[in-house]
Amino acid sequence: NTNAFGQPVASSRFMGGREFEILMDGYDTQYNDMDIDFILANDVFCYPSWENNSGPFQGLTGSWSCDEKKLTDGQRMVAVSFYLAMMTATCISLISKGGDVIVEGSFTKNHIILKMLATILPNDIYSAQEGDTGTAIGAAILVNRNEINNHEKIKIEHYYHHKKLQKYFNKWQDYFQTV
Repeated sequence: NTNAFGQPVASSRFMGGREFEILMDGYDTQYNDMDIDFILANDVFCYPSWENNSGPFQGLTGSWSCDEKKLTDGQRMVAVSFYLAMMTATCISLISKGGDVIVEGSFTKNHIILKMLATILPNDIYSAQEGDTGTAIGAAILVNRNEINNHEKIKIEHYYHHKKLQKYFNKWQDYFQTV
């Protein structure tokens, strides 16, 4: 990828929306705190990759750490959302160590993804308003850095799962030492 001046810029991507469609097709996306507690307490993981043409783990075949058919729809939604957040964080860590992260598109509606990202990335995480796109936001920020103030910063101080989320992410990363 290149910037507006034709200079190369670091980029990393995976097809998170497509993977969400593959993993959640036909399942309800409603969840509750008991679903989150279950996934964290039982170390239920979703591993890459479900869409093999992009992402940092091309060549791996998507899998679960458990019998996925035994999960409720809510538990599945939580595990898939955690997976997408961890994949996003992995992509970001491959290209950047700092700077703000603006989440846009359908991920802005998924509070599980937002809280996980805010927990496992050192960056400040902002959620764009519904309907905002990355291209439009990026252009606005190039012109006016204050544009970022129009987005909601995701806070983790009052999120009671944040220590468990970090441990969960660390365990997910440990998996790749064995494959």
